[in-house]
Formats: sequence, C-alpha cells, structure tokens
Amino acid sequence: MRVLPLLALALFVSPLPARAMAPLDEIHDWLRAGRSEAVVAALSALIPSLSGQALADAQLVRGRLLVEEGHPEGLTALQAVPAPFGPLEDRRLYWLARARALTPEDPEALAAIDAALRVTDDEREQAELTLARATVLDARDKPAQARAALERVASRGPRDLAAKASRLLAERLRSSDPRAARRYARRIMVRYPDTDAAPTADLGLQTADLTDRERFDRARVLMAHFRYVEAREELRRLVEHPRLGAEARWLVGVIGLSKLRDDPVEARAMLERVAAAPGPHAEEALLGVVRTWVKQDKYEDALKVAQTLLRRYPHGKYREAVAYYRGWLPYDERRCGEAVPALRRYVASYGDRGSYVRGFIAWCAVREQRWEDVLTEYDALVRYGGALTRGKAWYWQAVALDALGRRDEARERLARLRSDYPLTWYDILGQQRLARWDGRDPRASALPWPEGGGLALAAHPMPALTEVMAWPRLSGRSASAFERVGRLVAVGEVDLAREEYGPLRDRVERAVPKARRVAFIRAMADAVEDYKHGWDLASGGRLGGMWELESPESARWLMGYPRAYRPLVEHLGAADGIEPEFVYSIMRQESRYHPAMVSAMDAVGALQMIFPTAEKVAAERGLSFDPVSFSDPRVGFAYSTHYMARHDRMWHGQLVLTAASYNAGPKPVARWLRENRGAPLDRLVEEFSYNEARAYCRMVASHLLRYLWLYEPDPARRAPILDRLFPLEVNYEVPEDVGY
Repeated sequence: MRVLPLLALALFVSPLPARAMAPLDEIHDWLRAGRSEAVVAALSALIPSLSGQALADAQLVRGRLLVEEGHPEGLTALQAVPAPFGPLEDRRLYWLARARALTPEDPEALAAIDAALRVTDDEREQAELTLARATVLDARDKPAQARAALERVASRGPRDLAAKASRLLAERLRSSDPRAARRYARRIMVRYPDTDAAPTADLGLQTADLTDRERFDRARVLMAHFRYVEAREELRRLVEHPRLGAEARWLVGVIGLSKLRDDPVEARAMLERVAAAPGPHAEEALLGVVRTWVKQDKYEDALKVAQTLLRRYPHGKYREAVAYYRGWLPYDERRCGEAVPALRRYVASYGDRGSYVRGFIAWCAVREQRWEDVLTEYDALVRYGGALTRGKAWYWQAVALDALGRRDEARERLARLRSDYPLTWYDILGQQRLARWDGRDPRASALPWPEGGGLALAAHPMPALTEVMAWPRLSGRSASAFERVGRLVAVGEVDLAREEYGPLRDRVERAVPKARRVAFIRAMADAVEDYKHGWDLASGGRLGGMWELESPESARWLMGYPRAYRPLVEHLGAADGIEPEFVYSIMRQESRYHPAMVSAMDAVGALQMIFPTAEKVAAERGLSFDPVSFSDPRVGFAYSTHYMARHDRMWHGQLVLTAASYNAGPKPVARWLRENRGAPLDRLVEEFSYNEARAYCRMVASHLLRYLWLYEPDPARRAPILDRLFPLEVNYEVPEDVGY
C-alpha cells in the first residue's frame, strides 16, 4: 500500500514560509501536494505546541515521512506515538517496524517486524516487511531463515517486490547454490524484464543464454508493461522462427503501427506477411496494412489494400471500417467530390452510427461554400443532440445563414445555442460572431458572461471532515470501520483510506440524512480522493451530461466539476505556469478524475500519460521514472503539468492547441497548422484530422469555461484565460523541432 510519496517531486517543493509555524490545515494541504520536506519542517516547529490526539497524529506523520526518506530520526518520532494507537495501531506498528528496519542491527528490529506482520493483511505491506525481515536476519547471521523469507516474497509478493526478492536470492546464492542462483536470474530475465531487478549480466546470465521460447515470453512481458522498444528488439530476431515467427511478425507490426507508432514501413512488411498466411490475425493484419499507408498519408495505396480486404473477406468484421476509409481518406485530402458519395453510402449502410460521417458531409458543404446545402446537411446532425453535434450544427448553420443574407435567422440559431449549450466551444464562437455583427469587442473576455456561476460554491462551502464524520447513523462494525477511514485521512494515508472506504461507501451514504447526503458525498470524495464517484452521480456518468446551466446554486455542479487534488494541482500549476482550471479540464476529459485509469492507448493515471513520454519528461527534469508509482497523482501529475507547460509554450499560449497537442502529440498539430495556415480558429479546429483530438480539444475548452464560471469570480483573472482559449487570430508559427 503506497502512502503519499516522499520528495518524489523534490524539484517542485517550495521552501517553508518564513514564519516558524504553520496551521495544521495548511500542513495537511502541503501533505496532499506531495510537499513532504515542507511538512516535516513545519511539524518539527509545531510539535512542541501540540498535545493529545493532535500531537500523536503529528508524530506519526512526521515519523512516517522521515522513514520514507530513510532517515533514522523517524524512529524517535514514532516511539513518541502512544501505544496502543486506537484504530490505527496497525499503522503505528507498521511504521515503527519500517523505522527499526533502517538499522538491521537494532536488537528490537525483528520483534517490531514480526509484530507488524501479525496485524497487517495488506499483500504489499506483508512483502515489504518480509523483505526487511530478511535483511535483519542476514545481519544476525541467519542465512537460511533470510533465504526462506526472500523465497516467500519471490513466490507470492507483488511483482516488483517479487523481482527484488528474486534478485537478492540470485546475488546471495551465487556461491552457495549456483544452480538456484541461475534459476532466479532466469526468472528475472523472463518474468520481470521491465523491473529494476533486470538486467542480470552481473549474475552471470545474458539474454543470449535464454531459449527462443523464453525470449518470446520475455518480449510479451515487456509489451504488457509498455516497454515496446525492448520488446520489439527481442521479437525482431524471432520473425523467421519456424514456430514463433508468425506471432512475432504480428507483434512487431502491432508495435510499429499502434504502440510506438514509429515505423509504418516495417509494420507493413510484417503485417503483409501475416495477412498472406492462414492464422488468427490475418484479416486484422490486412486492415493494419491499410492503416500503415494512412499513417504515411498515401491514401491511394490505402484504398487499394482496402479493396483487397473487401474482396478477400466480403463478410468480414472490418467491412464498416473499409466503408469509412473510402469516404474519409478523400475527405481528409479535401477531395469532397469523391468523398461525399462514399460518405453517403456509409450513412446508408450504417445509419445513426455515422454522426462523424454526417459531419464530414456537412463540412464539405462549408468548404465549398454551398450555404443552402450547409443548412440541409447540418439538419441531419441536430437530432443527435449534444454540444459537439447539435451545437456544431447550429453554429455552422448560423454562419451559412449569415452568408445567405439571413442574419436574423442566424441570430436565432445562436440564441438556441446559448440557451441549450451555454459556455461551450460553439457557444463562445457564436457569441464572438454576434459581437462582430453588432460592432462590439469580440474578444472572449469582453463577451456577456452568464450569471450564477459562483452561487454553488457560495451556497455549499466544503464541510470539514470532522463535521461530516458525525453525520452517518452507524453502529457496530460499520461505525468502527468508518471511524478508521477518518483517522487514516487525518494522518495522510489517503490511498489506504480510499481502499477501505470503497466497500463501505454505499452503506455509509445511505446512513446519512437525505438533507445532508450530497454535502457528505462531496466531502468524502475530497477526503479520500475519489472524485469520480461524485462526478458519476452528478453527470450520470456522461461527459455530456451537464450542458444546461440550470439551478446554478446546486451542489451538483461542484460534484460534476470538482477541483480534484486541489492542493497538488495548484502547487504544480504555479510551478509550471499552468492554470489549475486547465489541469482540471484535461483531467475531466482524460479520466473523469480516476487515478488508476489505463487507456486503450496505454496512457496511465488521472492525467493520462504513456510511459515513453513519461520517460522523456523524467530525463528532462532529472527525475527517476518509476512505473509502479506513476499512477499516484503525487508522482505522475508533475510529469503531466510539465508536459502541458511545454505544449503551451510551443503553441504560444493558445489553449485549444495545447489541449489538442496534449492528446494527439505535437507533430499532428504542427501538420494541421501548416496545412491550414491563415484559417480562423473555428475552421482550423474543424480541419483537425483526428476525430478524437478534434472532439477532445473542444470538450476541454467547454470544461474550462465551466470551471471558470464555477470557481473564478474575478473577470480580470478570467480574461487572459478566455482570450488564450479563443484568440481572435491564430498564431501559426510552428517551431522547427516540436519534440516528443
């Protein structure tokens, strides 16, 4: 079980304020922000003035933080925590054991570890303590017992700790039991090649010593843990293998096309061979060949292979994909005369699944300034609903009506847009058009701002955890378990609090009087950092579930648009020059605030970053990348805000481009800017080739507008953010090297 990590973000820690002491609530925020060094300093100054429970909690927190840093002074702090420590006695014993294990020669270390092992049932903590026990036993010259402890972790522990135990066994047994040592080294190479325990050359085992089957299995493990470069190197040497070659070719193709996305030529060569032979991947491989040509912008070649796919698999599972490509490929090259008939055939075959496709047909009419057709084609999108479909239809119909000299009707469309989808991407674009028509200042900051945005926050201040803990009417085990959750939050063990609160949550929420339930849910979501739960309840689990600005005083808004991980986001945002509201908006779109999110594209965490990008950021910032802890916001968020800031500088502070670049990468954005140089913002975004990136940046813009409406009452602070989000003129300057 991880707790708030210590100094993982050392580069971002600000010095302690000049005053000698800080109030406990401020220290609590620093703890949530990962500012462990500041917390230790503040607690050291504050502890002499504390007493009772506050003193005991402060000693536990300070001791834990020092132990995590490997500082022996942590033992002194933990010894000052009274025993037994109420519902957190297991936490006192665990951290006391960790503290004593820092000095294996400590005569009380073994007893402390055994006492902690008796009270913890957490798999990770058991493994950590058992590893510490092995170290202490070694120090006491008990190698057989130490080996037994390591073997328990190697066979049953979490994989990173099992790898560590296997490494320790391989090192210790080289002289006394070389066969066993080699067996553990082989296990590391095959089962744990992505961990710090590998490589094993110093243990006398090279990759070349493995069998072909072992090297293939090793490659699969590397792929499963996002280490695609190393996996591909292993697989390349197996592509001609008589038994493993077919699967190796398939995987090399997948890596080059869909994972690293860096080598469509090699991917095509591999996938063509897979497609040409019978096998489970043959049909999908042929579609992959189509995609390799698309990746290289060679659309005619892509269409030829798509035709082959249809001939070979006339009733196959990728018929719809081929139908889509037949229309989209010429559409993306702006050959609308060829694209539109194919797109209409797609709609005829697949109907309502074609909202994107109907949008392409309508956009061709805009491209060609066929304004009457624009009205007709966008009518087909109105019935889909939503700010990005119906809202888009009304906006571009207004543009068409104005071009046709029917401005009153255009105004009516934009009035509908503001009524149904206020403070969304197309609404603000529409308001800018109205301002131009009326001769007013069209800057986003000068537009009418809907009233009521601050009402929810004013009506529903966040209640204190100590207050809401008394609201549920619980008894027996439920009451004890809930009390423990509150105590865990109080001492900063938020991950454990969230894990233990999960099974209790529904029961506890039902035990809260209805009049207080929403406030309780919101407070507990913040306490245990489970913001997705509140978002689910407020939005119905739909990103498009909160478009209207009805009941602006409702706490539902604060649950649907939470300031998730606020102390951390504000701290990192200030360090990197990124507005917290922008970070929240990215988080809402990426993961709905879920810290353990892993996407289909292998992006990890609440702010969704792939490991290759994280490794590049780590190299830039001098951080040590740890894939095990990366999903922890107090680790991964520092990478993401740095990455956002880099994109923001790259695109001259134009936030919609920053969002698109964060999602799709800077190279596609650079290409779209070069292809559309001089286009106004609304047209530029419509020409983004990637459906996901186009939707993503418009949704992030809409989220950002809502966050500003809810939480920023100061027009002077809103103004520069709004004007960066909706610039009157796009800066089309593209750096020579966009990086990443």
